[in-house]
Amino acid sequence: YNFEDAIVINEKVVREDLFTSIHIEEYELEVRDTKLGEEELTPDIPNVSE
Repeated sequence: YNFEDAIVINEKVVREDLFTSIHIEEYELEVRDTKLGEEELTPDIPNVSE
């Protein structure tokens, strides 16, 4: 699994066990060859500058 994502939570949430479960989901995808060329996978969000 890829662990690049993270969250920030309040210490009180941890201390009082309000956030105690983890759910992992697995997704599969296919890159297709289109008339314009092969699709490109990227983590970039369209129309958002860095």
